[in-house]
Amino acid sequence: MPLPKYIEDIVDRLGSLDGDSAHPFHWLAEDINTFYKEGLRAGKWTSGEKHAWNRIIYERIRYNFEKLTDSDENKEASRRIRDAARNFPGATVSIRLFVGQIRVGHSFQSASIEQTRLVGAPEDIANRPMSEELRGDNVLPGPLPVERLRSGDISADQWLIRIFHYSRKNAWVVANNRGFTAHCLADLRPLRLIPTRYAENSHEWQRLNEVDGDRTLPSTESVITSGRANNRILATARVPVQWSYF
Repeated sequence: MPLPKYIEDIVDRLGSLDGDSAHPFHWLAEDINTFYKEGLRAGKWTSGEKHAWNRIIYERIRYNFEKLTDSDENKEASRRIRDAARNFPGATVSIRLFVGQIRVGHSFQSASIEQTRLVGAPEDIANRPMSEELRGDNVLPGPLPVERLRSGDISADQWLIRIFHYSRKNAWVVANNRGFTAHCLADLRPLRLIPTRYAENSHEWQRLNEVDGDRTLPSTESVITSGRANNRILATARVPVQWSYF
């Protein structure tokens, strides 16, 4: 199934930008070609999913446009792209994200194949704790993910976060909970969101049945522990209220 004409047109225009400042726009075009089409292969996107995609596309274009200086060669062309995306169907829809896991470990696991192949993905995340506060006895050198997000070394539009619509509670839920938690700790709203479909018998849906005392899912809090099977709480990250997308 082909891309909608207005999406196809924006992908072509994003790909036509040139120079170093064009890279984030190219990442967006690549994400659309990869992940929007992934959903089309699985069946037609629902109107709610299409509107979520359109809002995310617009926000990512707007974010990267606002980072350009007036003298940047891509300023005027990206302004026209931004204005076109603003008029996408559903581009003003509000999306609020919820945590989809009862607890997360304080360290990242080895990099997935998806992340290693993803253009623009941040490097040196795997096998590292989230932040200096949670470093413990980890001796890997260099700044940790939360500090890199805070400093701008990793931008808001760089770390892929998959989300899915949980129809039982009409909520958009995060699948990459550890990465999302790092953004919450850094107080940096992630923009590289990828709407994704998961079957109701999938791991992502099934773990929403988890309960811990009076804590249920989906949630606006992410509890960080020293291991996936460990209940000792090291920190709690909260989804900022102002992050009601968008």
